[in-house]
Amino acid sequence: MDLSQAVKLERCIIFTSYPRSGSNWIRAVLVSSLDKAGVGDDLIKSFGRPGPFHNIEFRDQPVPIVKTHFHSGRFSEICSEIVAVITIRRHPLDVMLSSLNFLYSKGTAVYFRGRQLRSVDEIISGGEMDYYIDKFCADDGISYFSGMCGKYSDYHRGVRALQKDVPTLDISYEDFYRNPSNGREELLRFLSSGRAIDSKSDREIAETSAGGASLGRSAFTYKRLLTAEQIGRFYSRYEGYLGVTEYCDRQMETSDS
Repeated sequence: MDLSQAVKLERCIIFTSYPRSGSNWIRAVLVSSLDKAGVGDDLIKSFGRPGPFHNIEFRDQPVPIVKTHFHSGRFSEICSEIVAVITIRRHPLDVMLSSLNFLYSKGTAVYFRGRQLRSVDEIISGGEMDYYIDKFCADDGISYFSGMCGKYSDYHRGVRALQKDVPTLDISYEDFYRNPSNGREELLRFLSSGRAIDSKSDREIAETSAGGASLGRSAFTYKRLLTAEQIGRFYSRYEGYLGVTEYCDRQMETSDS
């Protein structure tokens, strides 16, 4: 994105995630819950997008929410005062798989082995998944995104460091996917500080999409697509980084998806 015309805000709520962590869906759920004036998707815009930012009520204060994938060291480019932070985390193996399909769909050959574009299904059928698991572990994330958000573990470490200074809501994508109504209620309670909250069913929330587009959503996809040996390979190589993300418990491999 071209940020040459980006305007720094005086104050805002940062809505942030490492890329491919499910932020578009959760943002759409939040927009559909807060948009009383018919603003639409522009109610929560990405930093650098043209046009004005719109305020929401945060604990009786008018303040805009700004979506970004920047690491916390770049938040000062967005606004002078961070009022609150909403952050989304997703299992790194699902981030890796989603990133591969995203980069494939965008024709970003530079990321792929031998610059040969391949979908996740093609990588698996070609026996090349170990290469991409090792690459993710060695790079500590998806290197293509590093200029924007840094390394995967550093990204989450930086956001967590803000908790001591500003109100912060940490959302597990997997928990939100399992129980969307609870996830939505948690979001709205964080923003409203005790005001009455209307209810929506899990089905209504699951069907919420961004800009009318259908979003393919799943959690723990890696358990369906990767072998036990490949999952073990990832944990053995990336174990030192997982503590900051709360995905270090191998029991997760047997949890419900």
